[in-house]
Amino acid sequence: VFGETPLPVNRAELYAKADSLGATRQEKTSTTPPQPSPGYADPPPKPAEPGESSDAAKPGIASKKPGEPSAKPSESPPPVEPFTVEDTERGVRLSVRDIRFIADSDAIIPNEGWRLDAIAETLLLIPGGQFLVEGHTADVGNPAGEKKLSVQRARKIADELCRRGLKGEQFIFTGYGGTRPIGDNATAEGRALNRRVEITILE
Repeated sequence: VFGETPLPVNRAELYAKADSLGATRQEKTSTTPPQPSPGYADPPPKPAEPGESSDAAKPGIASKKPGEPSAKPSESPPPVEPFTVEDTERGVRLSVRDIRFIADSDAIIPNEGWRLDAIAETLLLIPGGQFLVEGHTADVGNPAGEKKLSVQRARKIADELCRRGLKGEQFIFTGYGGTRPIGDNATAEGRALNRRVEITILE
């Protein structure tokens, strides 16, 4: 359970596995965002009320400016790396950049499966490990919808990793919507960076 002290992480083995999978190593960051209370994730988001704008379900997906044609998720080329690896004060963090979901939902497009396989392979090196999954979206001007969708998608990633051999009790998840950008939301490239899921191996 998350009240217990996490098991030590063999970083050398973890980095070797990440390297073998083609992951990119980032410089260490000293910034530690607030950690959610241990135990359980945020409550499940409520369904949209009748008459609610469909834009509430689109944060993290919408990356076009007014007047631009919509792009289908499958039109984006797959990423060249499964995830990036970064040392933080809380532990090693795996960041899945520009993770692609079906619009308006937490359904992951089929050709993202290889990335989830790679993450699961890495986390399975840490039996009994504890993992914090954090969802982030681009900021498209709908904070409430972005928050809901980021939590849903973080939960979906945790569920998919459990299907690949991890255990549900190893995960806690939350979402921050578009409040913690790492790219410029005024550009398509920046919004792609902001649409991400970060998995921290707690130590």
